[in-house]
Amino acid sequence: MSVYYIFLLNKLQCVTKKSIYEMKRAGRINKEWHLAHPMPQNANTGQRIAWHLEHIKHCSCRGIPEKLLEEMKNRGIMIPADKK
Repeated sequence: MSVYYIFLLNKLQCVTKKSIYEMKRAGRINKEWHLAHPMPQNANTGQRIAWHLEHIKHCSCRGIPEKLLEEMKNRGIMIPADKK
């Protein structure tokens, strides 16, 4: 798998070709929201879930990671199908 490094929200991010495609397909990044609501450093699972639930309300740059969706399902946290 090819890995690329891009600047996203003023940070160097490691991305794959698939994630670049998904970002383009999903739509624009809500830069203002991302700058005001960064993911906490060393976030635990509960913090990651809370961040992603807010993220899908304000930005369509990407979906929730599969592993986190699985954990949310295990915890009984439901999200709209169109927001996955």
